[in-house]
Amino acid sequence: MISRTMGVAVAADDAGNTRNTGQRGWRLAGILLVAVVLIAIAYEYFVRPTTVIEELYNQRQMPIRGNGYTLGEPVWSLGRVTYPITGQQGGSGSSCMGSITLEWGWLGWHQADSYFVCA
Repeated sequence: MISRTMGVAVAADDAGNTRNTGQRGWRLAGILLVAVVLIAIAYEYFVRPTTVIEELYNQRQMPIRGNGYTLGEPVWSLGRVTYPITGQQGGSGSSCMGSITLEWGWLGWHQADSYFVCA
């Protein structure tokens, strides 16, 4: 089967000009980019600490194991957050309480200090 195509030339008003986004379009794109970056930074700073503690729990780097743990209200300071934590000690089932302190660095949050008392 042979097909035939016919082209029609139409003169445009702005022949030779390319489509221009304009200053308003670039400004909107810049605002959206800044908003996305700020949301990502805010998430990393304010939400990620609880995920870091969850990772420590899952990797068994805390004496609290088994039935989970409970975090209290965090105490924030610039680049540092401390969470009170309670739970049961792995193996013995003793009640544990303590705190975990995380510090903000170039690569995100990392554990700076922890303190536990199990009885």
